[in-house]
Amino acid sequence: MARVLDLCDDDVAARLKLIRDLAAIRVAAGLSGRDLGGRLGVTGGAIHHLERTTNPWVGTVQRYARSLNHVATFELRGLADPGDPAATLWRDMAAAARDHGGADTYRRAALVATLAAARRAANLLQVDVAARLGVSHVSVSQLERCGRDDHAVAMVQRYARAIGGWLHLELQPLTEGA
Repeated sequence: MARVLDLCDDDVAARLKLIRDLAAIRVAAGLSGRDLGGRLGVTGGAIHHLERTTNPWVGTVQRYARSLNHVATFELRGLADPGDPAATLWRDMAAAARDHGGADTYRRAALVATLAAARRAANLLQVDVAARLGVSHVSVSQLERCGRDDHAVAMVQRYARAIGGWLHLELQPLTEGA
């Protein structure tokens, strides 16, 4: 598999910090990789691999964080809010969702809808973004479709940079209804 090229060194650093922070929370909770793997239904080796990867999937990070009573947030910054009704709807649904998986699914959908709306607000076509990313317009279309479950964090970061923004990554303690 080809290495994903980042558009900004800060994006690599942000992903590495997110992974380090997740591992530190796991260790502070007194959990081994095997213990956490048991919570997630994966092996300790899968946790070991995740804690050493440089490009995890958004959904994987969300599930890992939830298993440690945290929420992983991925927020588009550096651009004016496009005020897209679909993105607003998905964000509202995420806030209203009580089950863990549902809230994360809605958050991913809100992120994707916000990215697509920001692209349109910047008067960019999918082919324009594809050219900036060095991928096909089909790849951009697939990323923008809310029906697709998950995306690599680096690809979402690259997309955000390609439309003039950046992706803020953060872990927050889980609160009621989050």
